Amino acid sequence: MDPHIALIFYKATVRATLDLGSIFYVNSAQTKLNKVHVIQSRAIRIAMGYLNSTPIDVMLQEAKEKTITDMLIDRFVLKSMSTQNQTSHKLNNFTIMHLTSKKLKDTKDRLSPPLVESYSNLSKYNTEIFTCVKPPLYTYDYEVPLTWILMEKLEYQDLALINWKKIGFKTRSKKNGQVPT
Repeated sequence: MDPHIALIFYKATVRATLDLGSIFYVNSAQTKLNKVHVIQSRAIRIAMGYLNSTPIDVMLQEAKEKTITDMLIDRFVLKSMSTQNQTSHKLNNFTIMHLTSKKLKDTKDRLSPPLVESYSNLSKYNTEIFTCVKPPLYTYDYEVPLTWILMEKLEYQDLALINWKKIGFKTRSKKNGQVPT
């Protein structure tokens, strides 16, 4: 079987199941989380066709996957950044405090907490994160036809060529054509 197709199957079945059940095991002990990581690594190992001796880090990099806990941490950080709530500000302050700490500057091989690492990696995308509660299409009223939403990007010359009566708009005469009122 092609590894690409097997990874799609893994994402659709195993990862989706682990993701759905994450609300139950997210606060579990590390021994319980290790069992989830074993399931994930075994599924990726089968999908990619690796031997048992292949390191898990290599498998995750080749499959372009993260561990389940890292994925959940990233989702939490992205959600807090998108809503711009107190959690996002506290995360920012905690990251700054952690990165500027004198105690940590003295050690060369400092290990950052997963939240700090995730926030540091994702904060460069902060301006690109969509912060609306609804996707843009759903911000319009129900009565607004989809054609009008799509036509917002057309130029004025293109609007004059459209048969507005056929779409259902009332029109008024204009020199170069008919424009909706």
